[in-house]
Amino acid sequence: MFLEIGRLSVSARYCKEIADLYEQEKNLVQAIVYYEKAADLFQSEDATSTANQCKQKIAEFSAQIERFQRATEVFEAIARDSVKNNLLKYGVREHLLNAGIFQLCKGDVVAINNALERYQELDPTFSGTREYEFLEGAIFLK
Repeated sequence: MFLEIGRLSVSARYCKEIADLYEQEKNLVQAIVYYEKAADLFQSEDATSTANQCKQKIAEFSAQIERFQRATEVFEAIARDSVKNNLLKYGVREHLLNAGIFQLCKGDVVAINNALERYQELDPTFSGTREYEFLEGAIFLK
């Protein structure tokens, strides 16, 4: 009803609350659905930080139900959005690390190498970080 009358921020908060309830019930699939709705609504209201919190939940739950590709995509999207924001750019390394870990979970060495190249293009400072070194070292362990 709030969505129909244009109250997007209220709708977003209610979607997040519903997602939280599904999370408490351990129904991760439904929690993902409502976190996605909440993230979209928060994003449309320019509440990027709150939208990213919802997206992180989506990625975490996707990984828990072994949807590693989805988790990777979400963390990469969060990193892309965060690079553009002065307040959020400090978390980019963590998001790229998480995306890289989920790439490793898929077991495709070529994909992780390609991902590391994309991550360097996204954030040129990433290649000099401990997170990058960890991912690079993990590739050789495969």
